[in-house]
Amino acid sequence: MAYVVSSRHDSRIGFWPQAAWGTGAAAGAAFQELPNDPGAVFGQDIRLRRPNRSFTSTLGGQRMADERDYSNDTKGAAPTITTSGDVRKDDLAEYLYLVMQGVTEGGTTPYLKQFEFPATQPDFTVNGGMFGSVCGRHPTASTSVMLSDAIIRNLTLSVHPNNNQGRLQYSADWIGRGPLTHQFNPSGTWTRVDEEYFYFHDLGGVLYDAVDIDIFSWEITISNNAVPVGVEVGDTGKFATFALPKYTATGKFNMIYNSANYTLMHGQFESGTGTKMRIYWGNASPSADEDLRIDANSIITDVRRSLDDIHQMEVSWEAVTDVVTSGEDCDDHGLVIQLADASDRAW
Repeated sequence: MAYVVSSRHDSRIGFWPQAAWGTGAAAGAAFQELPNDPGAVFGQDIRLRRPNRSFTSTLGGQRMADERDYSNDTKGAAPTITTSGDVRKDDLAEYLYLVMQGVTEGGTTPYLKQFEFPATQPDFTVNGGMFGSVCGRHPTASTSVMLSDAIIRNLTLSVHPNNNQGRLQYSADWIGRGPLTHQFNPSGTWTRVDEEYFYFHDLGGVLYDAVDIDIFSWEITISNNAVPVGVEVGDTGKFATFALPKYTATGKFNMIYNSANYTLMHGQFESGTGTKMRIYWGNASPSADEDLRIDANSIITDVRRSLDDIHQMEVSWEAVTDVVTSGEDCDDHGLVIQLADASDRAW
């Protein structure tokens, strides 16, 4: 017997944006490969169902479960997968759209995109918003797997000088609709975007209440808290769509501990005052390729001292909206992200 042994490094993860809800990628689709640990596992969401009864075997009289009581199926399945890795400039816009489901794009170079949570969520059933297919491609024919009608439920962006050479990192929790496509056999040519990164030591600035602060690390977790709802007509066994019941953005940053910082952060913590926080790469007012700015109207939720080699403070925060304010900034939306990537996506 000949053994064909593959490792996780022989596998690849790819994304393909769908044009139509319910129509997953074909085998020949040109998936865009994600910068991910290819060992990621797809959660199949197979349900074990048992009727409300019990049997006793007539052979030997053993009081054991009867195999006729067990049924595995995928009705209402919402499979999941988590991907993670470096943030590349030309991947980031899709990640942000897939989780925030709201974007406006400039019509000329550098095609500045502004991401905000929408007041009314998109209707996926009529192809609103952003969704697609995620494929786990394996080297053996007809053993690949695909997740369709997928969006990102949670997206974490983090940057630390010692984390993978100081590159901005991402972790995305995807959720899809319907049973996984098994024995998928992708035949298309996969693409990979250029390796353009956002580095910790290339930060343009980190501001809190319009004052520059020094940080050791920074992260944000953006969530739409997607929930499967409804039933698709036609006896497909699928739920109808996703509901996005609550938008949240939380994060934390580490900064040096001294009396001034301690007084500032504890004062904000105790007052519960909403304060604008900004981190950006490139220009403070995004206007050129590779500019990225994240603005959050933040409430400090915790301040902790860390007695590490260098005394630090870990500051936790949550993005909130000011319902009195009316405008297009983070006071009104809680979170606003701007990215210029020189790519016209016609969004």
